[in-house]
Amino acid sequence: MEKLVLYIEVNQLRRRGFKIAAISKKLGISRNTVYKYLEMSFDEATDWVSTLNTRRKKLDPYRDIILTWLKEHPDLSSAQIEDWLKKKNPAIAVGSSDLRDTYHIPKVIRIRDHMLYLVIFIVLIHSGTLVIFAHHSHSFIPLTTLTVKNIKKIRLR
Repeated sequence: MEKLVLYIEVNQLRRRGFKIAAISKKLGISRNTVYKYLEMSFDEATDWVSTLNTRRKKLDPYRDIILTWLKEHPDLSSAQIEDWLKKKNPAIAVGSSDLRDTYHIPKVIRIRDHMLYLVIFIVLIHSGTLVIFAHHSHSFIPLTTLTVKNIKKIRLR
């Protein structure tokens, strides 16, 4: 959400009688941000918003290398990029970056091979009911329950 629109919404909600915590929850921002917006005049808010686009960012000198990495390896995490930047320049202090969003480079999530396996457990309960569980990621997931009537229909290969 644009900052100036957010500033206006905060002030409108406050004039309607909303409490700080309610404004914070409704707009998904911290209470400190609500206080900050309420303390600003409209002119101060517009001046502040106009400086946001022109400010230099810490990662600006590294923009090209980061974009290259993201295009070559779309599954990179921000933590990995930070590690690579720190190898190149140990003195760098970085936070998060919005380059992936700005340049529309979607994050590719890869499922690792060790996450794909399922171990199937079959438990025959004495009342003639068969319960089949899958074990995955340290938990048991009941897949199905079969009665004696249904068990007769299953063909083993």
